[in-house]
Order: sequence, then C-alpha cells, then structure tokens
Amino acid sequence: MPPRLAAPAPRIGQAQGDARLQDRERERVKPWRAWYRTARWRKLRRKILARAGHVCEQTGVPLLGRAPAPDSAVIDHIRPHRGDPAPF
Repeated sequence: MPPRLAAPAPRIGQAQGDARLQDRERERVKPWRAWYRTARWRKLRRKILARAGHVCEQTGVPLLGRAPAPDSAVIDHIRPHRGDPAPF
C-alpha cells in the first residue's frame, strides 16, 4: 500500500527570520563585516561605550538591553566607512 502522505516539498532559499543565514549572506556581499569580530573593534567598542556612559549619543536612551532589543548597545560609525580600513 502506498504511503498517504508525501514528503514535504523542498524549500528554496532561506527561512524567513533565519538571522545566521542573513548574516552569512551579508558577509558574503560585504566581506569587511568580519572586521566587527576583531579584538581591535571589541576594544574600541568598549572604550566608546564607557566614554558615552552606556547612553546612546543620538537618543539619550540608556543602553541596557541585548540585541535585537531597541536599547541594546549597538555601536555605529558617525561617518560610514564603506569598507575602507582607514576610517574603520
């Protein structure tokens, strides 16, 4: 007797909301994103957070949450570097 249920159709592309796959795709397109995992960036990030008192310089909101919360400590460049190592 043949099975009643067929195997599910294969999914094409990534599942919606899959953050890891989205990050990998971003790094494939923009390889300089790997710079954010360097010790140099982590040290600079801690220094900037301490200088700002863990408060967003743009909005004044205390940075207490973890990503992806709106009050997570996200450090951004004032001027975008666009892959140029000098301003990074």
